[in-house]
Amino acid sequence: MRKRTLKNLFSFLLVLVLTVCTVATLSMVTQAKTDPTLPVVEKTIPATELSASISHSLVASPLVCVGGFLLVLVIVVFGLTMYRRDKRRGKETPQGKRSYIPRADMSFVGKNRV
Repeated sequence: MRKRTLKNLFSFLLVLVLTVCTVATLSMVTQAKTDPTLPVVEKTIPATELSASISHSLVASPLVCVGGFLLVLVIVVFGLTMYRRDKRRGKETPQGKRSYIPRADMSFVGKNRV
């Protein structure tokens, strides 16, 4: 168990180091290179142009948001209930009738004989 944990830790560290190196390399490659001798032109934009207004028709009530979330939860619970019910019904059938025979499923029956 200890060897497995150590192996997982080394794998994690290897992936972490490779990810950091890849991100650092890509960051260095994609940095914009500017010539320091060129004059810097800064354009100022008034704050009134930066602010945005949201129309009241797009703002949803918090109760509508909570209701939508609860609706999603109800759908998930319904799906899980149906899944469990079907799974429970599957156990009641005899296993012999539902068993899988791989040799009978193969395309070339003549080649598969042992």
